[in-house]
Amino acid sequence: KNVWEDPANGLEFIIKNHRDQEGIYILGGLDETIEKLEDNQVSIQTCLASRWVAGIRNEVEEWEEKLRTTAEVLDEWINLQKAWMYLEFIFSSDDIKKQLPEESR
Repeated sequence: KNVWEDPANGLEFIIKNHRDQEGIYILGGLDETIEKLEDNQVSIQTCLASRWVAGIRNEVEEWEEKLRTTAEVLDEWINLQKAWMYLEFIFSSDDIKKQLPEESR
């Protein structure tokens, strides 16, 4: 299932069902997206290093900031998702459900 798709650039964020639980989804298949993001960051850095960038420097710097922000958000999302999946696994165990019934819901 696609959350966001940019057919012109072949980018998409794919969500997948987490542990076959209804209504619980996680981001998956991010390797290609991260690779394209990193490639674009390198391209922007190359443009900024060029002596010919003077006329469009502001626009290139804006794109550099947009790509940096996107990378930071994606990194945080991945870290949060990993932490959530770890804790969700712990709190969904039968032993924890018995000991902490309210917290495990």
